[in-house]
Amino acid sequence: MRARDANGNAEREMTIHQRNLVDTCFEEGQYESGISVLDQLRAQKYKPFPPHIRQLIYIALYPPPPLVDDNELEMAQLEPGSPSKLLFRQHKSSLSPSPQATSAAQNLLMAFARTNSPEALFRALPCYSTPGSACAAGGDDEDSYIARQALRIRNAKCFWDVLKEGFVLRTNDAAPTARPTGRGRRRVIIEDEVLPTYSDGEPSAVSEYAWSILDWGLTLMEIDEERTEMEGQPLHSPLLLSQIPPPRTAAGTRWDIAAPLDVVFYALQQQSDLRRRRMAVRLLALLINLTSTTLIDFPMFLSAITTRVSSLSLCDLTFLFTALPASKTIMQFNSRPKPQPRAQPRPVAGRRNQNREGSEHQLHSGPVKVSGAIGCAEDYPPHIFRSFDLVTRPNGSDTSSSLKALKMKAELVVTYGVLQRQAADPADKDEQWPGLLHDGKLKQALEAMFVLEGATSEDMVFVRQMRDTLLVMISMCVACLADYMECHRDHRLPS
Repeated sequence: MRARDANGNAEREMTIHQRNLVDTCFEEGQYESGISVLDQLRAQKYKPFPPHIRQLIYIALYPPPPLVDDNELEMAQLEPGSPSKLLFRQHKSSLSPSPQATSAAQNLLMAFARTNSPEALFRALPCYSTPGSACAAGGDDEDSYIARQALRIRNAKCFWDVLKEGFVLRTNDAAPTARPTGRGRRRVIIEDEVLPTYSDGEPSAVSEYAWSILDWGLTLMEIDEERTEMEGQPLHSPLLLSQIPPPRTAAGTRWDIAAPLDVVFYALQQQSDLRRRRMAVRLLALLINLTSTTLIDFPMFLSAITTRVSSLSLCDLTFLFTALPASKTIMQFNSRPKPQPRAQPRPVAGRRNQNREGSEHQLHSGPVKVSGAIGCAEDYPPHIFRSFDLVTRPNGSDTSSSLKALKMKAELVVTYGVLQRQAADPADKDEQWPGLLHDGKLKQALEAMFVLEGATSEDMVFVRQMRDTLLVMISMCVACLADYMECHRDHRLPS
């Protein structure tokens, strides 16, 4: 496992004295002061204390107070109550993170991402069991209110659960209630949280207040991905891999990517927020790059992606294809045909590791670097005649489905053409591609493909734009091919 900063220097644990400086502020509810102290202690040579990172995440996720008008505020102040109840409300309110503290925690987490290694930060997050990983669950000071609240992050199943709506709820300022115990005594029960209500019965994949944490996690995974490639391994993020459940059998590969895909496609639906939609593309790119290794069951991954993409609207589909980065791995993924259904037994999800008391999920110090991550030499992109067959298939009768099918066909042709032009290795070149360009068969197929009956005038404008763009690109490819053949012919002429 790498425990080095961006400059390759080893990172050491923070000293007990440094930890106590932050803990003292947090115990007193002085969150902004504690965050400021932690920022001053931030350095490349020191790994932040995992409980402190979890407490920062909890503060960053904490919902802001609801808007209250002046009349409601005045009525609340005039509400009768004993001095002890009033004192309790004031104390409870003082322990709740303020919006200023939430903003400061979000900024400090991103600052840590620029200073320290992704592994040093990601070890504070829950992850799935990896053979040989060490538990980093100890060290949490449960005497602090914020530390006790942040334990739910340590006990969560994975990073995706931390992002869900309702994971962190705003505390209820109601007075404590007393309930009798077995010996006639009265025990104080604090109703900590207001139960959430979901519009569709299920919590959203990303809470309204968790987008900054998603951004932070993606940043760490992207840095981890780059560093992995610099070490001579295929482009992938071991940190992302640690957030995908392992197979039941040791010989299998990971396949259950439902949770990260929930995040991808929920973020993609945020049409009014471009930043959130870009997060969807960033996470999808990370997942696609993970398929360049043998660590993921690719057929299962492709099947899951195909199901989700097929349900997208034309607007979301267009944005997704346009926003995906033009890396070789992603273009090869875009040019792969839809998988054919096949019978395949699905692994049975194993029980959680219950090394701690009760049913708490074990938290590891971070994913162990998977040695020997092998790159996949898949037979993709597919042979041109297979792609050509997909392009020439007739469109369906449903206009909406036909428009999406046209968009995917157009993307297939464009991506395949770009890959052929950029292919440096002769083994990656398709010998049939120049022939289809030169004899005009591909152009004829494209002109026939964009015939759509029963479409509205608005739909036809979109269809014509796609057709014209593709035909221009094909013409450019033909011109480049002619220039290449001319230069090649002149080079071979005897002097």
